Amino acid sequence: MCIRDRSIILDKLTDKELNILRIAYREGYFDYPHKTSLEEISEKTMLSKVTVGIHLRKALRKIMDELMRLSTYTPHSYC
Repeated sequence: MCIRDRSIILDKLTDKELNILRIAYREGYFDYPHKTSLEEISEKTMLSKVTVGIHLRKALRKIMDELMRLSTYTPHSYC
């Protein structure tokens, strides 16, 4: 993946999505087992648990959409 590809993906996220995604990653939400919960992230961000979950799902969906789109290109045709 090129630097430009990462930038394209990050540009798709809102500031809130990126912030919550970073907090979730840093705090271990994506670890197994989870080291943090949506509730703990919601307390840190002062957003509801539902809102945090929505932002995470939207961010992950955007990232996956872009990864799937980029995976259709060969490195020589895109980078």
